[in-house]
Amino acid sequence: MKLEQLKALDAVVKAGSFAKAANEILLVTQPAVTRAVQNLEAEIGFALFSREQYRPVLTPQGQAFYSQAQQILKQVESLSALSQQMAQGMEPELKVAIDTYFLLPEMLCAFHETNLEFPCTQLHISCELLGGAIGKLVEKACDLVIVPWAPEYRNQSQFLSQSLAHIQASTVVAGNFPLLQQDEPVQAEALAPYIQVVERTQEQYIRLGSSNLNPHSQRWYVNDVHLKKQIILSGRSYGFLPYHLIEQELASGQLVPFSNLEGFEVRTIELRAVVLKASPMGPVLQKLWQKLGQIEAARSRLKAASNTPLRPV
Repeated sequence: MKLEQLKALDAVVKAGSFAKAANEILLVTQPAVTRAVQNLEAEIGFALFSREQYRPVLTPQGQAFYSQAQQILKQVESLSALSQQMAQGMEPELKVAIDTYFLLPEMLCAFHETNLEFPCTQLHISCELLGGAIGKLVEKACDLVIVPWAPEYRNQSQFLSQSLAHIQASTVVAGNFPLLQQDEPVQAEALAPYIQVVERTQEQYIRLGSSNLNPHSQRWYVNDVHLKKQIILSGRSYGFLPYHLIEQELASGQLVPFSNLEGFEVRTIELRAVVLKASPMGPVLQKLWQKLGQIEAARSRLKAASNTPLRPV
């Protein structure tokens, strides 16, 4: 069984005739196509096409065989494209790590657009505990990371970074949290009966949020943002969450900013894409880097448009 025989079979099925397959797809003589299909039939031991009709129609056995042949041809096409891409210096794979809370829809758009342009590059995306993404980069276990920009990163000369977005976050509680309606500011001591939900971090790489720990509360440690949200929604706990992850809950009142907590503030967190300066970027990573760099400007334009007052008619 030869690849040329499978290509001849595919061309006949797609063209609807041996003549069109030869003249319009394969650009060979019709006898060559007929001979390729006949040789294939002789090798596999059954007819692929019914000879009872004017146009070639697959037999039931031929249909089953052709279905499998299509998969082989697609794999060969992908392999050919991959070899051409690698010969041009394009990366066979990219590894991206993102700190758990900070995947935005615009980032996924950048991933998809890059994939459409370079479909043969396999993208590996992992979500890491806070600080875990930058740790992977330092250990050269990934090519690019997306992280909240912490003060300690600014002094790292090994990093090349670009700003992607600024997001807001604060301590939030369920809408029925008992202390939410208290008139006077809620002191840290008053939270002793309640649970502070805290995400685990890679302490050697980041200490984001450590200043928000309440020594009076019991703590529950989680490694998943959705688990953290569900625990806070249950009503006996509080914790720090980015607003873009809880838009629906904020809109419905299921979650609310714990604004009467003493020292409450809404924090603005800068998200950055980071690579190692010493690691050269291949063409695919360069394209992804370029598309990620367009996110902040696009978000700014969208925000400005949403704040533009309507003209009177």
